[in-house]
Amino acid sequence: MAPGYSPMMPTVCNEYTMPRFLHSSQILNQIYHPRMTPHKHQPQIQPLCPQPNTAAPFDRSRTSRIILLDTSSPNLTSQTLSSICDALENVLCLGANMAGLSRIPLFGMYLLSSYPEIILPLTCTKGNFARLHSAINDIRNFLRESRVQQHLADIKPCIAQGVSEACGQFRRYSHSITQ
Repeated sequence: MAPGYSPMMPTVCNEYTMPRFLHSSQILNQIYHPRMTPHKHQPQIQPLCPQPNTAAPFDRSRTSRIILLDTSSPNLTSQTLSSICDALENVLCLGANMAGLSRIPLFGMYLLSSYPEIILPLTCTKGNFARLHSAINDIRNFLRESRVQQHLADIKPCIAQGVSEACGQFRRYSHSITQ
């Protein structure tokens, strides 16, 4: 037997210490009653999952989403665009109101017709549904007011320009956060 080894020492599983001599009911008791002080013979249990850092508003490992909605395509009907707006509203409602870390941390929308128009700059989705909803209503109003058909040759430069502006906006946002 190695010096300093005791069968009552905790074993290390992954990076968290889990004592092997605690009964499962004792573990559950400490999980569900964290304010309860353990007895002297019971060691402290570390949490199985680390708590996420919610103080950081922007994490480079989590991607941002920018939707480029091309309304000038001749293939899109008003019914299809209405369905797209409904689907966006449903997804953003979930993204803005779900508990925990957001899978859509930042969201933006561009409307592409003859030129890219920023409907919603990069915005945090968490708890921001009112702003997201008003942006979707702006798209619906735009679609009701004017539905201009354009040639496909006019659309390609607009899509490239929209992608370029969206990437530039993301770069500016990420540089402003890191400084």
